[in-house]
Amino acid sequence: MATGVSIHVGLNRVDPAAYNNWDGKLSGCINDATAMKAIADGLGYTSQLMTDEQATSAAVIEALGQAAQQLASGDILLVTYSGHGGQVPDVNGDEDDGQDETWVLFDRMLIDDELSGMWKQFKEGVRIFVLSDSCHSGTVTRVAMYSQLASHPALSRDYKPNGKAPAFRAIPADVQRAAYAKAKGVYNTAQWASGKKRGVDDVEATVLLISGCLDNQLSSDGDGNGLFTANLLQVWDSGNFSGSYSAFWQKILDNMPATQSPNYLKVGKENSDFEGQKPFTIDGAASSGSSSNGGTSASGGSSTAGAGPSVSGPETCQRSDSAPGFTVTTGANAFYVFEITSDPQLFNGTEHGNDRTTDNFYATWKDDSAPLRETGPSYTLPDDAWQKLLAADRLYFRVGTTPAQDSWDGYQVSTLDDQGSQAPSFAVTD
Repeated sequence: MATGVSIHVGLNRVDPAAYNNWDGKLSGCINDATAMKAIADGLGYTSQLMTDEQATSAAVIEALGQAAQQLASGDILLVTYSGHGGQVPDVNGDEDDGQDETWVLFDRMLIDDELSGMWKQFKEGVRIFVLSDSCHSGTVTRVAMYSQLASHPALSRDYKPNGKAPAFRAIPADVQRAAYAKAKGVYNTAQWASGKKRGVDDVEATVLLISGCLDNQLSSDGDGNGLFTANLLQVWDSGNFSGSYSAFWQKILDNMPATQSPNYLKVGKENSDFEGQKPFTIDGAASSGSSSNGGTSASGGSSTAGAGPSVSGPETCQRSDSAPGFTVTTGANAFYVFEITSDPQLFNGTEHGNDRTTDNFYATWKDDSAPLRETGPSYTLPDDAWQKLLAADRLYFRVGTTPAQDSWDGYQVSTLDDQGSQAPSFAVTD
């Protein structure tokens, strides 16, 4: 019997002494944490709730450390955070944008490097599910922009907490700078002590994160719940939801306004059994290697079951960026084809093959200039294909593998044809 442990953090206020006399007042964060604890309690987790002055950096780190010591392969940790998000300067060089994201806890900000360091303490085969209803940016221009958006009809139609314009869970930039300056040594030391976030090889457990928004967006607060948590609870439907973690994320994403797009991120060892489970499930799924999926081939044939392929890519990509790159695990087969589309239905060539155009679908097997099959652990989309696809707001991708370079026999896909919306994807932004 697997063990489930859950930690729920919600802050409607912080210590003004730590944040330049700013109390960070919010309304829905403790409600969020309490609601998530209720789900965990109902499923048999051993749960811990930390709110306001209880939610210090030391308390959260201690709770995670105790869970790392307690949990073994096949066990699960659920971590939910609801509060302000922020950023501090990246001093150890592991962030492309020069900023480390933070959770704004009662006494100080907890840096994502510190969380990454905690995940490294968990044993292989442990499943970790993290839900973060917070913002990941604190720039003045972005906060000002979102303050204007708060009164825009497109957002107010989707979210009206007691008829008021929504507040956002972002620490003000001046407060953020002052808090960092006051405890600069603490923040810098925490980054150096945690080490660089070098990739999946550093984490033996499997971590799935669904965040309330993209790094370049803000999360909306509310009197009842945050917008992300409110939609999550609606999709969960008191446990009536059925589907995988990615399907859960996709359904929440479908319910959200364009101004706030929850993100799905994987860190650590591949564990397809975990990803394929109903969210919050305690029993099952020790480490299983790469994902295992059947599917329909590009030419319409049937797939072969077995140790299947997986593919991962960026969280977001700007239209001005170079063509994105991807990491591929082929599983039992040695060769693969790559497909990417703005409409996940187009993965199903039998039903939607006639709807494919160069502006909405690209596949290596359709490209005469590409190799018949790709090999190796990395793949970069051709520049000309990227230029045709980048008008989309989101792109979905998958791989299909074969044991031979010139045959479709034994074909396996990382996402089934009729489950295209569950394929990994990334937002395309300006």
